[in-house]
Amino acid sequence: MTPQQPPIVLAMVPADRILVDVATGKNTVEGTFQSLSATVFPFVCQRFAVYVVLTDGYGETRVRLVLVDVDEEREPVFEMETMVEFSDPLAVAEVAFTREVVAFPEPGEYRLQLFAANEPLMERRVQISFREDERL
Repeated sequence: MTPQQPPIVLAMVPADRILVDVATGKNTVEGTFQSLSATVFPFVCQRFAVYVVLTDGYGETRVRLVLVDVDEEREPVFEMETMVEFSDPLAVAEVAFTREVVAFPEPGEYRLQLFAANEPLMERRVQISFREDERL
């Protein structure tokens, strides 16, 4: 059996949400970020999405997104998986990973890790910082 070809990542963008226009199928990515801050931990983020664009894949491909702390000392914050169908290697696939609730246990650096065809494809940092409540 020939090993599956991992796709190439064109984009991986963390955001508040991803909206899909049902009439056109177009995606709208809202509230992009590289860092978040909170006044209390664990920090419960009510909306968390990651917009991913892939190409150069072949056939049905398992794509997995994992959010881990920078040292990977604890269990992942979350793992999500989906199947993506590439009709041919020139096809471009847009994938929206969305979570209603994500709980960050403490401030620090986290990593979004993207895997496909059992291969690591890309990693993005997300910084979660503590901020004092301005209302005090």
